[in-house]
Amino acid sequence: MTKSRFSLASVVLALAVVTASWNIAGAAEFYKGKTARIVVSSSPGGGYDTYARYIARHLYRHLPGKPRMIVENRPGAGGLRAGNYIYHSSRQDGTEILHIGGSSVIKQLTGMKQVKFDARKFQYIGAPYAEATVLVVTRNSGISSLDDILGPKAKEVALGGISVGSPNDVAAILLRDVLGGKIRLVTGYKGTSRIRLAMDSDELDGMFNGWASLNATSFDKLQSGEYKVLIQVSPEPIKELGDIPSIAQLAKTDAQRRLVRLTTTVPYQYARSFLVGPKVPKERVAEIRKAFNATMTDPAFLGEAKKGRLKISPIKGTDLQSYVKEFLEMPSEEKKKVLGVVAGK
Repeated sequence: MTKSRFSLASVVLALAVVTASWNIAGAAEFYKGKTARIVVSSSPGGGYDTYARYIARHLYRHLPGKPRMIVENRPGAGGLRAGNYIYHSSRQDGTEILHIGGSSVIKQLTGMKQVKFDARKFQYIGAPYAEATVLVVTRNSGISSLDDILGPKAKEVALGGISVGSPNDVAAILLRDVLGGKIRLVTGYKGTSRIRLAMDSDELDGMFNGWASLNATSFDKLQSGEYKVLIQVSPEPIKELGDIPSIAQLAKTDAQRRLVRLTTTVPYQYARSFLVGPKVPKERVAEIRKAFNATMTDPAFLGEAKKGRLKISPIKGTDLQSYVKEFLEMPSEEKKKVLGVVAGK
């Protein structure tokens, strides 16, 4: 009997190559001539909008068929308007990608009735980095150090917020209610760009804001001293801030440290998520994830991001999926404590 020149393994490999080629060709045919869009859940001019526009300029080149790509702002209800749209009304075919903040997940945890989605069922594409927030105040506020807003002789500082569950609001409430900061939170602003305007006109003293966003939008004011950083809230220390204290350092008990982790460290991992709706075909999700990952290492993108002072330390979509699941399925006792901070009770 003559031996076959082809092993079973070689046949399987050949079939896999052919199948992959068919998939790539099919994806290219799907995207070719189409317009894809990144829907941003906040107003133009803020950090989310900035990242979306930088990424859109390069992401399309890594998608099969190289579709035209645009950015659409759909602000409202602290991100819920865009989240509800992507979950229920968007074209669930891979042509609409949502860039949304982590507050939408916290809003689901609170049981807010306006939340019409299950964040665990979104399909996460990736994030450019884990959130890192800082408390920044204006020179005109008269606040020069963290000691000015802590302790019995503290001065009240008016901080701008966005909505229940936003990193801005949660960090402010945590500092006020758990760690003793003298803070008046003025919430309801439609994005950090509006808060900056209020700060610049002396209506507010400051805000908690993403460090990368602040660098992208207000680098000149940080350099001139018009804006001063008092504290950092980050899963890892921010190197550029040197000895600026972290909010975790203010925690005095294990219970406080645990609360800081649950309200900041875990949510900050998925705070800058790019995602698609739950009905987008799995093979297309895989294509978009591959394109996103390629964009994050693309020299042209990284060069432009560096010039724009954008922080890039990407997180994979599968990891984001796990973080969201972990947060929403936390034990009931921990959930009660987290909700107390989020609601300011």
